[in-house]
Amino acid sequence: MSPLPLLRLPFLPLQHIIQTWNIYEICQFAKVSKRTKNLVKLAVKNTAYIILNNLENFQIQTTISGSGGMSLWDTWLFKMKDPSERDNTESEAYNENNRTHTFTLTSDNPLLLFIETLKILFEVFDCSIHSVYWNSWNSEDMRQVIDWMNGCDKLAKVENVRFMLNVNNQMTLALFLGTFQKKLGRLFLHGAVPPQGNTDLTPLNFSIEMERFSNFGSARWANLPILMSMNTCKSVDLGISLLTNQDINVFLRSWKEGRSNSILEDLNAAVPDQEDWKTILNGLGAVVRHPTQVTRCLKQYHWYYGGVDIQRVDGKIGTVMWTHYFGYNEKEEIPKNIIEAFEKTKQEWVGNDSDVVFEERGNEIEVSDEEKLLTNTIDDVYWHSKQRILIWRRVACGYGKQCHRLEGITRTLMSAMSPLPLLRLPFLPLQNIIQNWNIYEIYHFAKVSKRTKSIARSAVRKPVDISLTNGECFLIKTSFAGNSGIVPRGPETWLFELRDISERDKTESDVYNENHVYHTLNLFSDNPLLRFLETLQLLFEVFDCSIHSVYWSSWKSEDMRQVIDWMNGCDKLTKIKNVNFSLNANNQWTLAFFLGRFQKKIGRVIMHSDVSDIAPVRFSMPLEIERFDYFGSAKWVNLPILMSMNTCKRLYLGVSLLSNQDLNAFLRSWKEGRSNPILEDLRVFIPGQEDWRTVLNGLGAVVRHPTRVARCCIEIFWFYGGVDIQRVDGTIGTVMWTHYLGKKEHEKIPKNVIEAFEKTNEEWTGTDSDVVFEERGNVIQVSDEEKIIKEYLPTQCFDFTFVVWK
Repeated sequence: MSPLPLLRLPFLPLQHIIQTWNIYEICQFAKVSKRTKNLVKLAVKNTAYIILNNLENFQIQTTISGSGGMSLWDTWLFKMKDPSERDNTESEAYNENNRTHTFTLTSDNPLLLFIETLKILFEVFDCSIHSVYWNSWNSEDMRQVIDWMNGCDKLAKVENVRFMLNVNNQMTLALFLGTFQKKLGRLFLHGAVPPQGNTDLTPLNFSIEMERFSNFGSARWANLPILMSMNTCKSVDLGISLLTNQDINVFLRSWKEGRSNSILEDLNAAVPDQEDWKTILNGLGAVVRHPTQVTRCLKQYHWYYGGVDIQRVDGKIGTVMWTHYFGYNEKEEIPKNIIEAFEKTKQEWVGNDSDVVFEERGNEIEVSDEEKLLTNTIDDVYWHSKQRILIWRRVACGYGKQCHRLEGITRTLMSAMSPLPLLRLPFLPLQNIIQNWNIYEIYHFAKVSKRTKSIARSAVRKPVDISLTNGECFLIKTSFAGNSGIVPRGPETWLFELRDISERDKTESDVYNENHVYHTLNLFSDNPLLRFLETLQLLFEVFDCSIHSVYWSSWKSEDMRQVIDWMNGCDKLTKIKNVNFSLNANNQWTLAFFLGRFQKKIGRVIMHSDVSDIAPVRFSMPLEIERFDYFGSAKWVNLPILMSMNTCKRLYLGVSLLSNQDLNAFLRSWKEGRSNPILEDLRVFIPGQEDWRTVLNGLGAVVRHPTRVARCCIEIFWFYGGVDIQRVDGTIGTVMWTHYLGKKEHEKIPKNVIEAFEKTNEEWTGTDSDVVFEERGNVIQVSDEEKIIKEYLPTQCFDFTFVVWK
């Protein structure tokens, strides 16, 4: 018989034929031409479920919805391999004895073939991605697949994403969260290491809407900042965390005030150490519901009787699961031991200074005469806190080796084709191409003409972090924000080295080399500084750039002046996050030069110096510095320098040239509003012996008793007591003397701290001084234990810390 002329058949019989084919046959038919692809789109109405993986090779696992979802039967597996594996690989397009049917495709670029196959599947079928396993992917392959997902209009949501973290792939979670832009059903996290290798994490970027986050790994990594950054997560299971009782209270306050976790529906976290409900519920206006008064359902099969209700500012109720009973239907009888435990707890709280209210027993729900043993499956060293924020609302015929032959023909045709005319493409496919390029490729494309620059600017939406330095050459270090950031040896860091043209023959660019930890592009010019500024200008025009760091260690004054002038004139640059100085005898003028010329905001100035005699510095508006840190060995800060730092909020000045008399003069000036108006905190080491009578003379200071007041600084330090000084505008600043430094709000003060305070008070009694000592209070408790206060100070120096309260 001659071959059946399929394309001459009427549509209905052709549709019937196509609907009997398996996924492989449909895909091969759709790839023949645009006409066959359109016919398949009209003929195939089934939904295809997809799972993506990368084990020994890239894999796409597919099944048709009529086959029972993602079952093992009727599952069709596409494997993408390198041509070197062709001889020892055979496709099993259909094998009734196997649970899955495998179709192997080979290509010189398996990742490109993987993405093209995905694109065909989404064009032909009504596809949804059921699961993605990101276990064995390298960052560049992962980035390209995520960029394809972001650009696929038919993909609105991925149902499940799984990470199995180890020391080799610990950065993959941060990469995914920073670049993926669609909705996510559930994220599973497994592994023995945290997402970035240690518990002191760079904040993860939760910018995608996520219905559920589940951590089943053995590593503890979830802390308070991470929990409060999960503003796009509805259901969160953190496993064993780094949270404390105080952290839970801060989280609940933030949720109650509507400042974080706005769409949260339920939270489950295991918290180390002993539970302390007085700390957790402090200041929340909580109502402890009696188990006989209320029952509520979560996820159709979990019924909670009682619990601790907290009302958010918009009226929504969140319930902390404590003193409650957990059941499986609406009308269970409460075991009597549950009620007895509730009443006992209520009696223990009676008379306490607390805003927590306990409900009386009701008659809505009956109580059983039986007792029920409640088992706790958590390890003894942990307790389990469940925060529930509830918003009460056929025959197959494979092509076998013929498929490989068809693929070979495709490669031959492609090699004979002329270059792709990019600028003739419609914007959307061109945008998809550009978004798969690295920073170098986008840079070169944007340089071609005004039109290409405009297209690149419209197509690229990712922010770029930049770091600037000048060593052997001018250096611009770039990275897409959300990848590795500005990490000197990060795998997604792209370097522009601007060199003199005389170095062209002995310098080679590694534009991309997967064996290197960063990638370098050398640009040569008769004027490297001008090329440096032009490259910066182009990066700022094309990308949403921010300057992460500038290192001013090896710059000439003229070069430095031109770069600062460019920064001042760049409208898109409003702030530099970090500025670094390392001063020596040859460059001691650079700090004064920078402060006298730069006009934008600075996040942090980090200074090292080997010399004391540096050029006079001037801190003047509009320059505003959030933090100034000095770590050098040389003493250089004197009273005029300190009192000139009027644009600095936070100061760490190391070992200074200040004296006790200088500190008094500084405090008088601050009190009278003549200097340091925006100062928030100061720490400096003073040579010699401390003399507090000199320091506090004439300031009208009040020495607060540690049992009367506790105040928080920088969210992690709690100062009990201290010496208060009032500024003319009413603002209070506190000198840290006779105080106690704690890590949480409700610590007990060690008795030796109180004894030392009382001894100092007696020593000052009867002296000619305007300093007032407070009497002991009862707001904060005193411990019977003593605590050795260790201070690690430079030799023959004392610590002067001054905090201004907002």
